Amino acid sequence: MKFGLKFHHHLVAKWADDYVDYNGLRQMIRLASQREQGLPEVLVHLESSMSSFKISYCRKLKSISRREADVCAIFGLSSLPDAIPNIDTAEQPELALLLFVYQGLLREVQEVEWFGRVNETAMTKLLGKIGSGFQQANDYHRLQLQWSTMQRNLENTLVGTKKRISDIVVDLRRVSSMTRQATRPICMRAVLRAESSPGELYDWIKSDEVVAIRRYYFSSDVPLTKRQSELKEQMYSLFIAAIIMEAEEIAKFLVEFAVAEKDWSVLTDQIFFFLSTCGFMKQIGSSIMLSLEEWLVELLDRPGAFTTSLLRHKDNHGCFAIHYAAKYGLKSFVKALVRCAPISDADAGNILSRRDDDGMTPLHYAVLSSEPSILSFLLKALVDFNEKQQSKLNLPTFFGDLLLLSVRSGQDDVAKILLNHQTSINYTAPHGETALYCAAQANNLDLIKLLLTYTQRRLVVDFPSDITRWTPLMVACANGHSEVVSYLLEAGADPDRCDGLGWTAREHAVFRGYLGIATLFASKPSEATNKGPADSYRQAWQSPSPTSFSNNSERLVVINLGSTQGGHDRAAFELSHYNIEGGSSLSATSSLVLEISAPGTEAEPKLVRLPVLEDQINQPFIFCAKNEAPLQISIRLFRRETIDSMVLLSRGNTTLDHGKVFFGEKRESMIREVSVFMMDKETMDLTGTVLLSYVVATPFAGLQQPDTSNYQRRQGDPVQIVGHRGLGQNTDSRSYLQLGENTAMSFLSAYELGASFVEVYLQITRDLEAVIFHDFSLSESGTDVAIHDVTLSQYKHASDLQEPQSITPVTIDRGSDVLHGRPQRRRAWSTGEESRLRTEQLRDRLRYTVDFQNKGFKPNTRGDFIQGSLTTLDELLVDLPEDIGFNIEMKYPRLHEAVDAGVAPVTIDINTFVDVALEKIQRLAGNRPIILSSFTPEVCILLSVKQKAYPVMFITNAGKVPMADKELRVSSLQVGVQFARLWNLAGLVFACEALLYCHRLVQFVKNAGLVCASYGLLNNEPIHARKQADAGVDILMVDRVKLVADELANDAAISSTLN
Repeated sequence: MKFGLKFHHHLVAKWADDYVDYNGLRQMIRLASQREQGLPEVLVHLESSMSSFKISYCRKLKSISRREADVCAIFGLSSLPDAIPNIDTAEQPELALLLFVYQGLLREVQEVEWFGRVNETAMTKLLGKIGSGFQQANDYHRLQLQWSTMQRNLENTLVGTKKRISDIVVDLRRVSSMTRQATRPICMRAVLRAESSPGELYDWIKSDEVVAIRRYYFSSDVPLTKRQSELKEQMYSLFIAAIIMEAEEIAKFLVEFAVAEKDWSVLTDQIFFFLSTCGFMKQIGSSIMLSLEEWLVELLDRPGAFTTSLLRHKDNHGCFAIHYAAKYGLKSFVKALVRCAPISDADAGNILSRRDDDGMTPLHYAVLSSEPSILSFLLKALVDFNEKQQSKLNLPTFFGDLLLLSVRSGQDDVAKILLNHQTSINYTAPHGETALYCAAQANNLDLIKLLLTYTQRRLVVDFPSDITRWTPLMVACANGHSEVVSYLLEAGADPDRCDGLGWTAREHAVFRGYLGIATLFASKPSEATNKGPADSYRQAWQSPSPTSFSNNSERLVVINLGSTQGGHDRAAFELSHYNIEGGSSLSATSSLVLEISAPGTEAEPKLVRLPVLEDQINQPFIFCAKNEAPLQISIRLFRRETIDSMVLLSRGNTTLDHGKVFFGEKRESMIREVSVFMMDKETMDLTGTVLLSYVVATPFAGLQQPDTSNYQRRQGDPVQIVGHRGLGQNTDSRSYLQLGENTAMSFLSAYELGASFVEVYLQITRDLEAVIFHDFSLSESGTDVAIHDVTLSQYKHASDLQEPQSITPVTIDRGSDVLHGRPQRRRAWSTGEESRLRTEQLRDRLRYTVDFQNKGFKPNTRGDFIQGSLTTLDELLVDLPEDIGFNIEMKYPRLHEAVDAGVAPVTIDINTFVDVALEKIQRLAGNRPIILSSFTPEVCILLSVKQKAYPVMFITNAGKVPMADKELRVSSLQVGVQFARLWNLAGLVFACEALLYCHRLVQFVKNAGLVCASYGLLNNEPIHARKQADAGVDILMVDRVKLVADELANDAAISSTLN
């Protein structure tokens, strides 16, 4: 879930084009499944992607190894050492440089590791889609084996490299923190071991005694042959030592000496070393960096052959001097290098656009280093070279590549500079993304506005990506970027354009729960009911069967990582002791693994690699546990050493049945969450927390006969009409007569006027009786007391207060508990003073309740509606005709309702709630058609696993605004469908707005094997009811039952006549 949408968040920007095209390949798989052919072509593309990934992965690791080898050669170490010998005697500046270099190498290894992790996840998910979506995929197994073998080999190589470098970093940190006496620098060991080298060299370098060094080099005692051979080799080592020890004068002398000797190879090596260490010197605030840069610039401005040699010299990584100068922000040096390059020299000009072994030019490094002045200078220089030499380099395309890099890396200032040149703003990356597409994807409105000011360059607002054919508008809609969507629509983006699967931008937004975005579209929704979303799930599918009860002695436990509620900043993992941030951060690591297990059960542990790359909301950990066994959960955090071995870092334990200690056997908190404290395995220090959400399902003995009813419409079938709260929800409208909602009178009237079903809102009282009431609070009592906190007698008494009866005060004899005073006979309401007074008394009671203050009225109250007695489920099941179908909505109290009412979030135990309802239904329902439904996902889970006799439907707002309910599983149509399929529910009931905005989503739901129903005020308008019926909606919940039923019946009659 959402892995494809958030894929760009996981990319290392400079390697963005090297990743598997997850979204494109996923679309190819979907198209192949819809056509039921084309799988061989998909497998060819997958195999090609695997091969490209392997080449890229190996190239990056090889580049790291070469860089390490270069460092080792500088310090006279063996290539790729397991440890640095004799570091206890090294100088502190040397240790600092080595630590800086090896930490950089470690970050690069971690980048490659993260690169591998993201691609591995992408490829594994793609292969999984093929395995589950195609019946015959023989080549799939071969490809899967090929991929797993490749992954094992690549990861083993990386793990070995990472461990070796990590060990060296740890060792360097250890020695750097020690108080010790340095005796001999690492970089001068080979020089000092030479017999002809004076012992004072070490001291001269440390003290920057340039006179002594000069005397030594020009001494008559030094043979000429020595000066021509050994001294040249020694000179480079001394220069390295001088830079590290900040011996500025000696460093300058050694460069001057190389110039005098016309030893261009030594000179270029010296300057390249200086350039390559600039990153380190910037970090430590080296005092010689700036002065040496200025001095070398003066040197470059002197006429001489060595400048050409330096300009054209390329190191082992394919880098020229200007690559390093741009990378580390050496402005003066960049300008000097460009100045000394002859305009007429084609090679000199091409160096600016020459890519190193990592595919980077000096201008790419200038983009990433956030040095606008360097970039501006290089851009002008490249344009000048291009004009003078009549180069074949396509500058607009080259600049377009830089623009895309700047957008992906969030360098808006750099993007502005590039747009002031002749940059191709429609330049596309290998997967088809443009700068505008990436800006829309990143919700970068400022950059989008900037890009759209260059319309004279024919910016294509609807330029689509290659395979998915997504436009900037579509990707903004899918990610919920409302301001970007609004701006793109104003700029002329086509709202009705379809992507490669036939989906429109509006459909992408509504599907993912962004109904507010749908209101931004001025054009009317398409009337088409086929293609696009309607073609999804065209092939037969089988939902995965979640774990169910083996027998009545077991409980089913469902655990989600993190909270299932939104609207807060509580993370699933608070492991600050470890780095789990992920993304494109240099320090990202993917070697941590979280294990969740249930000791004492037969459940296999759930392993989760950190950081988590995809939404876990519909990927719970499910297991069975004995009824009498404690519900213990164990969490352990590991670091992966190799593919087959892990090292334990910390652990934590918790139990899930501790709530009964605080609230009692039949009560529980509405917040079914627990934070597990993680303790270090060695020190027992707190290392973080892991947040879990859970629900425990206990078995129900009855209602196990499988349900055979099918509420999906077939061709020619009428839409099922459900009377919402009976004959309709009570509102403050006075335009029509309203019976009190949720009353026997209302239910019977709805049935008589054309409803197949009536919606019955079921709640449980404190004494465990099933009553029919919609609102959270029994405001008729004059308080905000919740239904689950009153008894059945109190509930009935609140109803009786509105009945037409004379009241005699009732008193209690405290000594004998005998009631005194006999209630008088109930009589009809008079139309006089008593009726008016009783209505005013009721309003006075309601005045200070939350419900009344929010709405200005209370449903089913005398004076506003034709009030009926509050009723119970028992009464309805017994008294109403069995032909009346019941859609029983389980109104289990929700957290946001308790918050709004300002009461404690403690309610009836959820299993008790469901069991009471099921027991009533089992005993009294008879042959009555019944649908069970709920907004609460946990209730739907329990209804699904406890009984098989009745269909269960999940009710979801699907993103309707404003969203008071923060439950993540009701946030969108997409998440709702996945939840329903996971738990084998019969269907979903959506807020009708989602289906009215996008009619084709109805068929999407039905093709997934689910009943599609809707609710909402717009269902009362025949035109909207008709549109949904035409789109294929199976069930409509309406208030104006007769109006809608008659209109739909009339439409059906006309259609039958025409056919």
